[in-house]
Amino acid sequence: MSKVKSQNKVFLMAFDFVYQVGLLIILPLVIFALLGKLVDERTRTSPLFFFIGLLVGLIIAGLLVWKKVNEIIRQIER
Repeated sequence: MSKVKSQNKVFLMAFDFVYQVGLLIILPLVIFALLGKLVDERTRTSPLFFFIGLLVGLIIAGLLVWKKVNEIIRQIER
């Protein structure tokens, strides 16, 4: 494989990793924040459940990113 193709492959792998990690962070945060906002609107407890939703989304996002990073590390070690 030529040097240019090798560099392109590394770039695409890095881009794919950043894209996946971005989605793993954004999706849980947005979903749980919106669910919290919905609960707040129905129970008139604003912003209690919104912040609880953010916290839950952050914890889930952290766990998903940790899992993804460990998966990548295992692939590199092979």
